[in-house]
Amino acid sequence: MIYLISISALGFLISLYHLNWWGFWWSILLCLMIIILQFYNNNKSIKLFYLVINVCTLMSLFVAVIGFFDFLAIAYLKDFHNIFIVGDLPNERISSIFLNPNYYAAVIEVIIIMCLYKLIILKRYKYSKFFYLTVIIINIFMLYFTGSRTAWLALFIAIPIMFIANRNYKRTIYIIFFEIGILFLAVYQYNFFPRMETLSFSISERLLIWSASFKGFLVNPLLGQGPYTYHLIFKEFHAPPTVHAHSIYIDTILCYGLIGFSILIKFLIEYGKKIKKSFDYKSMPLVVGVSVLLLVHGLFDVVIYNPQVFMLIFIPVFSLVDESTML
Repeated sequence: MIYLISISALGFLISLYHLNWWGFWWSILLCLMIIILQFYNNNKSIKLFYLVINVCTLMSLFVAVIGFFDFLAIAYLKDFHNIFIVGDLPNERISSIFLNPNYYAAVIEVIIIMCLYKLIILKRYKYSKFFYLTVIIINIFMLYFTGSRTAWLALFIAIPIMFIANRNYKRTIYIIFFEIGILFLAVYQYNFFPRMETLSFSISERLLIWSASFKGFLVNPLLGQGPYTYHLIFKEFHAPPTVHAHSIYIDTILCYGLIGFSILIKFLIEYGKKIKKSFDYKSMPLVVGVSVLLLVHGLFDVVIYNPQVFMLIFIPVFSLVDESTML
């Protein structure tokens, strides 16, 4: 945890120095979330671990109900015409209880991986399997109407790798062929995935954002200007207005500089060693699935700035360090 606390402290001090108030408050919030993670880490048990998963999957159904009302409100504005066409604006996409649709999509990704993990480890209990399958189907429906394209990419990559981690190669092959079939269907049915007609525009916008982020990094290459640096610099470099660099990798080095980035790399190395030392094979699909989601989704977005997404990702992953103490 000392590495994460160091990142939080660095962001706090640098944000204060540059009068970056968004970064200042995020650094305080990050510190609080790290303290909660540490408390959970000190009191974890296998029973609590599964309780967290069950509560999250159950609550996703209540969140989906609110998301469905979002869908009805948007459909009403369209006079119930073309309700399966997801618009590009945030208010044309469902977000349920979350700040924006992309955060909701990131939560759905993790929920789906959690449900698949439970299906993998369940050997009996048909009713439980039916419950998790139902949760997956409902959340896939919600995911479509969030309009998040990156979420589909992350899931398409994470799910086969998750089954490979479980050494279930036969199902992995089935899943890959199924995903290939979906992609072929998407090619022939252009609206099969949401917002595909604006994909080229979004890519061009991302390139402008990343270019401005690189220029901003060169201004403060060692320490950056704290979290949410991009919203301080985009006007200076005539870049698209947004709050972050739309890539967790670019945004990290922009906000924390080379020193902060080095601390984060050191954390990942030490954490990887700890997982390798104390990791239980049974839990590997979950930690691999969630980690791949974070890494792939992080290529094009920074959903981890949302506290709900941050905690939902890191609580199950942190549970798997020193898991021998939980058994």
